Amino acid sequence: MMWTLFKWEIYKLFHSKMTIIIVFLMVLLAILMGMPLGRSQETKEIHNAMYSLDGSVIDNALMQEMNEAINWADPDWNKNNYKYRGLQYLVSLVADDTKRVYTADEFYALVKNNQKLSMIENKLTDKEMDWWELDKNKIKTPFTYISSFNARTVVEYMLNILLLLLLLAATRVSTVFACENRYKTDAIILSTKNGRWQTFVAKVFSSFVFILIMAVVLTLTLVITVYFYSGLSGLYAIIQMEFPISSYPFTFLEFFTVQLVILCTASILFASISMALSAFLRNEIAVMGVMFGVYLALSFFYIPNSYRTLSQVTAMVPQSLISILSLVDNRLINIFGTFFTMYSFAPIVYVLASLVLCFVTYLFYRRCQVASR
Repeated sequence: MMWTLFKWEIYKLFHSKMTIIIVFLMVLLAILMGMPLGRSQETKEIHNAMYSLDGSVIDNALMQEMNEAINWADPDWNKNNYKYRGLQYLVSLVADDTKRVYTADEFYALVKNNQKLSMIENKLTDKEMDWWELDKNKIKTPFTYISSFNARTVVEYMLNILLLLLLLAATRVSTVFACENRYKTDAIILSTKNGRWQTFVAKVFSSFVFILIMAVVLTLTLVITVYFYSGLSGLYAIIQMEFPISSYPFTFLEFFTVQLVILCTASILFASISMALSAFLRNEIAVMGVMFGVYLALSFFYIPNSYRTLSQVTAMVPQSLISILSLVDNRLINIFGTFFTMYSFAPIVYVLASLVLCFVTYLFYRRCQVASR
């Protein structure tokens, strides 16, 4: 009987006209995100030239070769030196004087110094800094140059996929409980043989399956679009190709995997919040308003790093953690002397929070759904 209830709830979620319309529009948006519209012919030529440098070790010989090909004070980019644009950009991100040339040794010293300054700015303790110095956590040098702009497109737009999933949770998952009240069917459902528990479990699991399927569909749509439009080169580039200040020893593919974990666990959290609000408020519009209001408030709410604990809590909300900009936040979580990165700790918090919300929702569903009518 549980399986029958589950299939019925899944059917209602996927066969709703509103769901079909919203999903169609979201897939279309995911496709548009993966297409860097307006890219000029010159940009394509620059990118193709930059690819020719892929696989080169950034050492003193390569740096000297670049320094001889460009004028650092006023670069004159042309077909003869286009291939160095990515490398020049990378060095300029950490350069303390953009008008002078650097050796590879000086470049790596600047990277190390910038990472140390970032730790100080983020108020890391001495023990946290020591943790980053452990061999398993160190960034290996010298870097191998790999053009990463296509990989960056994928990881950058994962934040938009998260927002689309929030919209789905707020508009569609919220109907799981609220529609019973609207159509006056809650009294009938709760008085049947399967009653509250099996019905509740079927609704919760169908909501989780629905939101996870949509997370996979939207992510695959984005990745496939980028692949066919411009390719997925750069996934094996280290993230320092774009964020040399970051202390994480990730490739773009590894960071994308981290984002997927955050996306899936955050989707479950969004579904749990939506179900809880729909059980309490019994109105889908109210649920959508609350969820988007909180999302926007947390997105624009800034707490200085000087308030370490509160600032770090807000940094672990899904929209902050899945963002590519989170790569420059090297703060750790200390649990009884063991350190965890925010990427490894936050998904556990999301899952636990989802379980708590489901339990509270069940208590309310069991005691108040009919009695309050």
